[in-house]
Amino acid sequence: MILIGSLFLYSGFEQSFLHGVYPAAVGNSNTYSNSMHTVGFIQISIGLGEMLGGVFFTLSANQVRVGKYVPEVIKYNIFQFEN
Repeated sequence: MILIGSLFLYSGFEQSFLHGVYPAAVGNSNTYSNSMHTVGFIQISIGLGEMLGGVFFTLSANQVRVGKYVPEVIKYNIFQFEN
């Protein structure tokens, strides 16, 4: 239970950063000439990435037999922490 709680905690921090802190930081940046359009582009890109990632892992999980989900979970965690 502690392990799954720590995974939920990490997932919550990541989601709050991607959907709240990062777009706000880009929107308040003076680096971009039109930062509000950049914030919209960032939000659309994050949403599309989440949808494509969900489809990819759903389809690849259907290819794995019951009891052999460990490689899928390891692959997901490696991909998650590299980004």
